[in-house]
Amino acid sequence: QQEPPVVGTAFVGKPAWVAGIQQGDTITAINGRSVNSFHDIVRGVALSSGPVRIEGVHTDGEKFDFTMDPDKTR
Repeated sequence: QQEPPVVGTAFVGKPAWVAGIQQGDTITAINGRSVNSFHDIVRGVALSSGPVRIEGVHTDGEKFDFTMDPDKTR
């Protein structure tokens, strides 16, 4: 069974937190590719060689779409 593409933690000061991603948000696409599981998020970010486009839905139903430079130091 796969984990859903839902944010568990957005670390303070890291790119996702700075962009406004919050705990409980659902990621729907990375770089234009549909996301179906948390593994898809990890793979999509890890395989990128530059900025990553993230699309999703906040817990309040508001959609988001932004591009960020991921922090790959963790």
